[in-house]
Amino acid sequence: MFRGETTADAVVIGGGLTGCTAAYVLAHAGLRVILLEADRLASGATASGIGAIVPQPDASFLSTTGAIGRRAARSAWVSTRRGAADFATTLKRLRIACDLDPIPFVINAPHSADAVPLRREQAARKQAGIDAPWLSASAAGAALGTDSAGALRGGGAFTFDPVLAALGLAKAAASAGATICERSPWRRTRFTLK
Repeated sequence: MFRGETTADAVVIGGGLTGCTAAYVLAHAGLRVILLEADRLASGATASGIGAIVPQPDASFLSTTGAIGRRAARSAWVSTRRGAADFATTLKRLRIACDLDPIPFVINAPHSADAVPLRREQAARKQAGIDAPWLSASAAGAALGTDSAGALRGGGAFTFDPVLAALGLAKAAASAGATICERSPWRRTRFTLK
């Protein structure tokens, strides 16, 4: 529990998976970090998270291209895939026991009407240089154990326990010098030019 005032290079507000990850990265980079969590670490949205590391944004490539252009959309896909791999690698390197397990990543078209737009999605990804192998209906059905008119296959996805991951990252952040404070709601933060 933290009371009073302090000075730090970085103040992380919230001790969920994102906050614990940020505290670790900043402390590992040599910054003086304090993490303030109003309740318990990993008790909010992290505790109810689905526990999946997904290697692409939560949008279609085509709609993203329409909104921000092909170059920016490609950058988002490449960065997200790299970020997913880096996050999984960090959890392994830190030996955080969070049941990290690689899984297949498949976008299914359960009906033939769904396969047409998914094929357009695949073509747009391939044209942008993003790996987007197509699974035939029989291959997708066998892989998924469900009805399929075809599917896009990806890689780089993982399942994990987000609570254990957050707690492990908080421990790693503390080992790197971060101050971790539970039951410490913040009242006010003042920033300097630094």
